[in-house]
Amino acid sequence: MGSNRSATWRLVLTESAAFASSAQYDSYKELDVEFFDVLVTLDEKTCETCSGHERAGPLPISEYSVGVTAPPFHPWCRCTTIPHFNDEFTADEQRAARGKDGKTYYVPGNMTYDEWKSKFVYGNINNASFIHVKNASVISKDIIEKLNQEFKLMPESHKNIIKSTVREIELITSGNSRFNRKTGVLYLDKDFIEGELIHEFGHAIETRLDLYHNEEFLKVLNNRLEDITPFDIIDDEDSFIIPVQRLESDKFISEYQGFLYETDIDGNERINDFSLNTKCLGEYFSEGYRVYLTNPELLKSKDIDLYNFINKKLVNK
Repeated sequence: MGSNRSATWRLVLTESAAFASSAQYDSYKELDVEFFDVLVTLDEKTCETCSGHERAGPLPISEYSVGVTAPPFHPWCRCTTIPHFNDEFTADEQRAARGKDGKTYYVPGNMTYDEWKSKFVYGNINNASFIHVKNASVISKDIIEKLNQEFKLMPESHKNIIKSTVREIELITSGNSRFNRKTGVLYLDKDFIEGELIHEFGHAIETRLDLYHNEEFLKVLNNRLEDITPFDIIDDEDSFIIPVQRLESDKFISEYQGFLYETDIDGNERINDFSLNTKCLGEYFSEGYRVYLTNPELLKSKDIDLYNFINKKLVNK
């Protein structure tokens, strides 16, 4: 009985919203309104479907279609529409928003849902004191929470280095996570795993400190690899998505840390005059840095020299 009553109530409210939306269209036509906007509720219950319709506006009144471009877009839809005016007519207006505590507060009338979400829900992500996330307003709360967990592991001294190197973070849906040294953009797979963002921050740090031209770092890198030759290169067809070549060493904390690029940062090949160019171990620092923050005891046990180098090089920056 309760279930039928709920379904009936949902149907009544949704159909009432549809009738109201149709009536609103008639009013717009009578008033010669040329464009309209979808207005969503500013709270965390608003769905991506509705916020997407607000994002799509303004639309010409000729495209007004209940259930398609105008609400309701789904059962229990709380959206409405408003005439679209230039900012000069709405500069002093406000719109209501609802906090997590259920209390109502007011924001500028021209603030969009995405702007509200960035400022009041995900404000700590786009805080100017750290790295701007380009598309934070259109990604899920779960991803934001994962980002925050990674951010919390970063010491302030490390953040200062990263802020001077990484211009922004952009969540991507295709391709691998990577840091573009030229543009300063860090591209992060939206399905990133724990420590992946920290790994990419490691690349930013090595770029800022120019580690692969730093004699102290190169000494740490080469320690316990003195006897490695090109004959020690492993053709690995199983560990990664594509076949790779890598090295093995008891100092490496992961197979990825032993990954060998074809050339180093200066374009020198990995084999020169029958010698192995260890500067092609381009993941050595970034992988070590990831574990330095996520599992420091592991790095201490595997590569105490790298652990001490990070401590010394970054703590006072």
